[in-house]
Amino acid sequence: MVYVIDKQGNPLMPMERYGKVRRMLKSGRARVYSRTPFVIQLCYDIKEPKCQEVVLGVDAGHKELALSGCSSAQELYAAKVMLRTDVPKLMEAKKNFKRRRKINRRYRAKRSQNRKRNSEHGWAAPSVKVKVDEIIQAILRVKQILPVTEVRMEIAEFNYPQIRQYIYDGIAIPHELDLYDVRQYMLWNSYHTCESCKGREDTKKLIVVGQEAKDMVVLCANCYLRYEAGKKKLPKPKMRKSPADIPEFGMVRKYLRRRIYSAIDPSEIVEVYGYQTKIRREKFKLPYSKLNNAFAIAASTESQSSSDKVYCYKILRRHNRMLHNATVLKGGTRKLHQAPYIVKGFRLWDKVLFENQECFVAGRRKTGYFLLKDIKGNIVHTAASYKRIRLLEMSKGYIVAEYSRKESMFGAE
Repeated sequence: MVYVIDKQGNPLMPMERYGKVRRMLKSGRARVYSRTPFVIQLCYDIKEPKCQEVVLGVDAGHKELALSGCSSAQELYAAKVMLRTDVPKLMEAKKNFKRRRKINRRYRAKRSQNRKRNSEHGWAAPSVKVKVDEIIQAILRVKQILPVTEVRMEIAEFNYPQIRQYIYDGIAIPHELDLYDVRQYMLWNSYHTCESCKGREDTKKLIVVGQEAKDMVVLCANCYLRYEAGKKKLPKPKMRKSPADIPEFGMVRKYLRRRIYSAIDPSEIVEVYGYQTKIRREKFKLPYSKLNNAFAIAASTESQSSSDKVYCYKILRRHNRMLHNATVLKGGTRKLHQAPYIVKGFRLWDKVLFENQECFVAGRRKTGYFLLKDIKGNIVHTAASYKRIRLLEMSKGYIVAEYSRKESMFGAE
């Protein structure tokens, strides 16, 4: 798939006519805008561009993010983004270093909460802010190469305010879809174990018993057969005291909702719940994965074909903010912690070609030898000379590689 943008930078519909793309590049009617994903920019004006409706499905998780852009006929874009999970550990190290410096200054006044907070979106922890920024940037990257008309985003696993009315207020469940939502919540509430035998027997098949939400309990197949035969009584339903584990009530989801409505046109955003995604995925007969969830969110019919290529992104830290080593040398000198920005024309995390294999510069030496790794973190070479590698793409704060959909990336799907 070749993505196209016009002369002004507005996205157009992608194309698969690779011969025409090659001729346009040779004749100068287009130029290469990006290598991965491959994007060309037209060098001439288009009076009336014709674009189809493209729906972007977003399934955000704690460690990874899945994106799927679909037209009415097929999937045009599929991506998997690995979010940063090292921020809490780095903040703890920063706290320890700062405490050590303040101990050495006996009479220094306390300086806590002396930074202005953004009142527009509210305060969020640094780890939460980093994740939300990465999710929004990933959506905006797709909108730069595809004419997205609608963004469908999964905001929570359940519609908990509605479930609360069914359970505590005794309101009857009107629709079958709402009943499915309540049943999924009851499975989550019981930790996906039988409430009678506590998971000691068959847990592969769980059955939710009860007509009203407040009387529902989860039983395994064996306990259900004993209940039908009159040999066992139903246990009393137990509800969790706090819905803190529900994603909608998490800090990330609340902060993400405020930020995304300010970054993207609210008329383009459609909120989806996890139980709706599960119904659509089971309807399409797809196994569970983040990519399949995003495809089920964006796709409109079962006949739509999914993309064979998946772009895998990995977010990087831009700077370590550490000027000197923590260990002080003799004489009170502190050794410089930073390496040169450019070594022999290469920067950290540049994509290079080494022996017909695409990899990334993970470490540099002044002598011109580099540590090369692939996007999974596997070492390609520990000391490759700069004479044996060729620059493909410069680092952009993230690294990206193209994989087939069937190939396992970052572990199991």
